[in-house]
Amino acid sequence: MCGAYGFLGTSGFQKSVNLLLRYQLDNNIKPEDGWNIRPSMKALIVTRNSPNKGVMSVFGYKPAWSTSMMLINAKSETIAELPTFKKMFRENRCLVPASYFFEWQKSEGMKQPYCIKVKNNNAFSFAGLYNEQGFVIITTKPNELMEPIHNRMPVILTEKEEDEWLNHETKEDRLLAMLTPFPSNKMEAYPVSSLVNSAQIQSKEVLLPFEPLKNTKPSQSNLFED
Repeated sequence: MCGAYGFLGTSGFQKSVNLLLRYQLDNNIKPEDGWNIRPSMKALIVTRNSPNKGVMSVFGYKPAWSTSMMLINAKSETIAELPTFKKMFRENRCLVPASYFFEWQKSEGMKQPYCIKVKNNNAFSFAGLYNEQGFVIITTKPNELMEPIHNRMPVILTEKEEDEWLNHETKEDRLLAMLTPFPSNKMEAYPVSSLVNSAQIQSKEVLLPFEPLKNTKPSQSNLFED
């Protein structure tokens, strides 16, 4: 599951990374910093609209078959078959720009938050799907880095794969082949404080390293995804 992430779209790294050039955007969008992006918040996604377009969209959406549930993730193993996602998978794929994401390691009734990043990369992309209501992030099985922390992780695309993911001509078998765990040796993770547990906290403090609550063997958590 991926239910919290950050994208620093207007400060910090952006002095050396131009969003328009990084994502080949045809519109001059300037998103605010999203230190702790959560479901129902608006965030930047990139769509292919000849050329690419930056859009502010809601993280998550309510499917037609539910009046209360909000979907935020889609499992890579089932998106091509499930009625909820298969049309979006074929027609409405997007990139979800990120600088890092958060996950919670469950152990003996406690949850230790971790910040996870791609090494030396402040602007990478999750594979996403979108509609007029909002977007979801696609998840896959964990790599070696993520396995002790959580039983799922977001699909992270390489820059070459980003273009293929947005291309309407890319074949389904190639699209599915991209939905694999990102190499663990290209990622890093460290514990952060419980400040990140509050969606109201939108500041750099959520990224400060923190001593784990307790050094115990983690257990996998089972969180619902459609």
